[in-house]
Amino acid sequence: MLRFLAIFSFFAAFFLLLLTSLSLPIIKSIIVFDIWLDVDTGSFLDSGVEGGVSFGVWGYCISDVVVQ
Repeated sequence: MLRFLAIFSFFAAFFLLLLTSLSLPIIKSIIVFDIWLDVDTGSFLDSGVEGGVSFGVWGYCISDVVVQ
């Protein structure tokens, strides 16, 4: 049982290292999840706020916040 756990841990670590090593120069972006916000005031003036955050392998990226 311990041998199986060691082999599984080795291949899991190798796969994660390969994923992070290739993601920057080749794949350019591996996005884990996005959070986007779009809020309208609901009034007759057509105003609101929108923006978002993308979380990826190397960190996060905040998009521009647009106020209308």
